[in-house]
Amino acid sequence: MLEVLNQLEKYCRDRSLVSLRRDDIDVNSTQGLVLGYSSELILIQDVYDFFVDGLHILNIRDITSVESTKTDCLQRKILLEEGLMSDEGSGHDYPLSCWKDLLSHVVASKQIVIIEDEDPADDIFLIGRIARVTDYDVHVHYFNGMAEWEPDPRKMTFEYITRCKLFTNYTNKYQSYFERYPDRDFECM
Repeated sequence: MLEVLNQLEKYCRDRSLVSLRRDDIDVNSTQGLVLGYSSELILIQDVYDFFVDGLHILNIRDITSVESTKTDCLQRKILLEEGLMSDEGSGHDYPLSCWKDLLSHVVASKQIVIIEDEDPADDIFLIGRIARVTDYDVHVHYFNGMAEWEPDPRKMTFEYITRCKLFTNYTNKYQSYFERYPDRDFECM
């Protein structure tokens, strides 16, 4: 883990586009721009197929390797030249010391978030608003793909969270929908 932390320091300072591996969780690497990190969590600006998406927060303990390949360097150059990414600092103010601090910071915003337990044995994907944060877990008031809110929040213990997503294209579309129609159910034709 010390090697990963040392690499992250350089990549964060240099605003490098990196490929993160989490071999026990995902066969694919996650590409992104390192915006901040601690000994517990990392905050990246997600990049996928030249699409700069939202923020992803991952556990440092899950990262098995991090590198900035020649492909990452070229893609960063292209993203900068196309104006799809900025070379300026992130300006984020997310506390990355632990899940409790991070999610407590997010709860007041009423922002739609995704919280995941990516364990293949019991893969859990919650999309919704954070209802409550305790010392050990988060309660998410979540909805399904039809934007139907479940009546009761679902609890997820911090130790099982592998990823949190904020301000992604996916969450932003639902956020916009709920702002336009806060009390309206969607009816499909």
